[in-house]
Amino acid sequence: MVYDPDLDKLREDRAPQQCGYEVIGAGFGSDPNVVILVRLKWFTYVDEGVDLEEIPAGKRCTEGDETWSFNYATGEIKKLDNPQPMLLFKKLDTSAKGR
Repeated sequence: MVYDPDLDKLREDRAPQQCGYEVIGAGFGSDPNVVILVRLKWFTYVDEGVDLEEIPAGKRCTEGDETWSFNYATGEIKKLDNPQPMLLFKKLDTSAKGR
């Protein structure tokens, strides 16, 4: 069975900011239920040919790292403290950014 956490839902919650994200880590939590942990780095998404300075301050993304928990059994999605330990499945190639 495949579970695909809805990461774009997290971006919707940041509207009207122009946010993009990069997945910098993923793994499993130590909870008895299947809990997928995803660590994201948020940045201001800028269209090609547009400078960051052209984006109004109110539309710029609040940048930083966040860890989110996706509980497969309950459907609960919540933000966690970044130091949350992850049982890593595979080291991610961070060369591709989500938009």
